[in-house]
Amino acid sequence: NDVSMIQAAHVGIGISGLEGLQAARASDYSIGQFRYLKRLLLVHGRYNYRRVAKVILYCFYKNICLYLTQFWFTLFNNFTGQSLYDQWALSLYNVVFSTFPIIVLGALDRDVEMNRLLERDQFPELYADGLLNKMFNTATFWKFSLNATIHSVIAFMLPIYILQHLTNTDGQSLGLTVTGITTYSIVLWVISMKVAFETQSWTVINAVILFASLLAWYAFLLIYGVMFKTLTLSDLAYWYHAPTEALGHPTHWLCVIVVSSLPALREVVWKTWKHNYSQSLMHEVQQLEARNKPFARSDATPKLLMRGEHSLRYFVPEDREKGYLAFLDFDFMAIPKKVMKQVSSVLQSNSTRDFFTAEAATAETKRKGAKSAPSPGNVSRRFDSKSGHTKIQDIVVDDL
Repeated sequence: NDVSMIQAAHVGIGISGLEGLQAARASDYSIGQFRYLKRLLLVHGRYNYRRVAKVILYCFYKNICLYLTQFWFTLFNNFTGQSLYDQWALSLYNVVFSTFPIIVLGALDRDVEMNRLLERDQFPELYADGLLNKMFNTATFWKFSLNATIHSVIAFMLPIYILQHLTNTDGQSLGLTVTGITTYSIVLWVISMKVAFETQSWTVINAVILFASLLAWYAFLLIYGVMFKTLTLSDLAYWYHAPTEALGHPTHWLCVIVVSSLPALREVVWKTWKHNYSQSLMHEVQQLEARNKPFARSDATPKLLMRGEHSLRYFVPEDREKGYLAFLDFDFMAIPKKVMKQVSSVLQSNSTRDFFTAEAATAETKRKGAKSAPSPGNVSRRFDSKSGHTKIQDIVVDDL
């Protein structure tokens, strides 16, 4: 309920309580009770981190995939400035044809059920994806960019050679316009299949929006091919009459099907390998959920739960420098490497031990009214568990 802190934070969360609504009005998100914070952070926070990461990466991907085909075309026209696509098609690309499927994914997508993140006997380690920046980092950005570059090469180079000798029934070459329509169609199919592969939870809305986006492209072509007969604005119609020529030729459809299937085949092979031979904890949970039977942590593969970034245990002394995450007393708390090094230095400090001993002795004296303080050896036992693991919550926060 501190307005200044809420306004200074990246994401401000206010609570509506007895103090009034000032904090709630200054916040990005407002809750009515503190217990709602658990679901807001662990469930909606994680879901939205994954969604926003996918939306950003996909927006880069789809634009790189289309506009690099324009760049490859300049290698064939000696950088004359000739465009492969019509200006109307370029304008509608980010407005109609490729926008709505990723918006739906960013609003509705979720990889696992909510209770997998909230229940203690489930998989709270899944929350670590955001803490470790697994979904959005430099590596994932360049992976998506490289993927888009490869897809743009496939979408341009194959049609340009397949359709170079294509003619109509009169023996006349269909020319550059049909090649541009075919390449554009391939790009739309490729990016549509990409967003389909990235979707973790399918709904009727996802399917309808994805289908409608592709249908809008072909509706645009059919309308575009005939509308300028009455408008007589041929200067604005670079693809005038070309859509009917392209859509009426079987080679166009064969080229679209074959070429757009190649990037999709790569996605199928990659995701099949990831889900079966290089599984993460998320993949394991998804497979358990697909059985439609109750399950718990004990049903998951132990090695996926015991990896360094998914370790449900106290810190072992020799692991302190590795920056492992700790889940203390089954309450979710992530300890980053920087703080872990500070914790290590605190534990090794004799002055800190003396401070704890003095504090404990004072408290014990006040409680019992005794004149003698407990021995340092007895006091220090509460800082170390029997197995030699360190309990972080016993360290005074100010010393960090």
